[in-house]
Amino acid sequence: MTEEGDRKPEPPEDEGSRAIENIVMLGFFVVLVAAGIWLLGTMADVRKAQDCAGQGRRNCGTIEAPARRQDTTDEQRENQDAENNPFNSAGGSARRP
Repeated sequence: MTEEGDRKPEPPEDEGSRAIENIVMLGFFVVLVAAGIWLLGTMADVRKAQDCAGQGRRNCGTIEAPARRQDTTDEQRENQDAENNPFNSAGGSARRP
């Protein structure tokens, strides 16, 4: 036989280390995708600001609206709206023109 025929086949890799390698690669891929999504969002915000400034506008920064309170129910909001309505006859202090 030749030299090539005398070689013994290599033993298969340890399955445990292959699973760990796959998990590490998956984690790296997830981090890479998340970084790409964040980068695209940031680039879109910068582009919007540059477009605004390029048109000669002022106050091109983003304006954050305060979050709406979630501790009141729809019924409570309707009651508050009815109390604040100046044309509501039930709210004794409202004046009619």
